[in-house]
Amino acid sequence: GAFWKGSGFLVVMGGMAALLPAETKASGMAGLVRTFRALGIKEANLSNTELLEDHIKRNLVAGWNVFLASPSFYFLWHLVHKAGFTTSAVRSITGSVRIVPFLGLLYGTCACAIPWTTSLLMDRGQSVTEAKSNASTVVMLSGVAVLEAIVELRGCGVAFNQMTVGALLCFVPALIGRLAAGVLVQQQKIGGEFHNVLPPAWKLDGGLKSSLYSLCETLCIDTDFFKTVVGTSVFQHILNGITYVLLTHGQKTRMLHLGRYLTGGLDGTAASAMQQFARTVSLRLGFCGVWNWLGSQPVAHWEAMDQALCLLEGRPAPGQA
Repeated sequence: GAFWKGSGFLVVMGGMAALLPAETKASGMAGLVRTFRALGIKEANLSNTELLEDHIKRNLVAGWNVFLASPSFYFLWHLVHKAGFTTSAVRSITGSVRIVPFLGLLYGTCACAIPWTTSLLMDRGQSVTEAKSNASTVVMLSGVAVLEAIVELRGCGVAFNQMTVGALLCFVPALIGRLAAGVLVQQQKIGGEFHNVLPPAWKLDGGLKSSLYSLCETLCIDTDFFKTVVGTSVFQHILNGITYVLLTHGQKTRMLHLGRYLTGGLDGTAASAMQQFARTVSLRLGFCGVWNWLGSQPVAHWEAMDQALCLLEGRPAPGQA
């Protein structure tokens, strides 16, 4: 089923990344940039380098980071819903593999729609900074939110025949709130310089302060980490409730079931509701810690991207006469 389709997609994409020569990758990226130009993205608005670095490369890396972080999310999601350690571990792998095609579609859409929207907004008089920010917001918080909803529900194990229109109408707005605090923050930091959340003076003070500074440095704890955790926990709790009732009630899901989850948790008591929200915060802490660390890593230099730029500008590739 979906697991094997995801596995096949992952093997094909991984094989292409590992086995295709840099010249072939460069040709493909150059062709994509030419397609962008044919669709109306002006070089005066976005240069070839910006298209390659800020959109193609950034979204490829962002999608890969989400895939790598996904097992932590699905493991913790099932664990906080009392699935057991072994079951949660297995579902973390199957869920992550199941969403691979949807992740490709999601980040592929972002790589194409965001630069096109940016160029359109610049044509209407916005500065490049304003246009980039607004384009990311418009794309991520519009139709892309539906793709993200499918990614999360399928990863948690909800089948298409269990989803209802009413549940999706509740799921998408909550997801948009979480996207604003999560994906947009993490996507924008890729390739940027890491800034420890603690002041540099702590590094030199010795003792506990120095140890805490080193720990934050190792785990890449910055202000974006806390923005992501705090900003996503409330929305995540609502999403958890919708996902859980879809898994347990399917097409028979009603708003009453969601209300019971939010006010009574898994055991139907106020204490259980508070405990379940605390579990949601721990889920976000664990997942965002992994995701934030991945997003803070330096991005490797891509030789194929240099060659693609040379192809677009009619220059010899590096190392060639």
